[in-house]
Amino acid sequence: MKFQPDSTDGVSITAYTDEWIAVNGVAHHNHLLIDAHGRVEAWQHTQLEQWPEPDCQRILQSHCELLLLGTGRRHLPIAPARLTWFFQRGIGVEAMATAAACRTFNVLAGEGRKVVGIFLLPRN
Repeated sequence: MKFQPDSTDGVSITAYTDEWIAVNGVAHHNHLLIDAHGRVEAWQHTQLEQWPEPDCQRILQSHCELLLLGTGRRHLPIAPARLTWFFQRGIGVEAMATAAACRTFNVLAGEGRKVVGIFLLPRN
């Protein structure tokens, strides 16, 4: 699916398939962490309940107010312990299918919101 951003300022997810996610026109063939400030990094963990503390700290480095979780082809819940961990630090968490998370990320980032997305590709 190809996306057309409202604005080209900052980071934008420009296309998405089950095999890759394009950020500002560059295809990435792995799971991603993306923040509204332009940080794009590989993300290793697909099991939402098994995120180690150092990886959760990577999310905090962006000073976000909302974490979007793209969980593949369908919505998968995040472990309650991880939800609590983020809520205690003032970060809201929303999980949804990756395609929906890509669209939502673009809207929120385009509005200047402090958002971070973890996008899991269904094929992995």
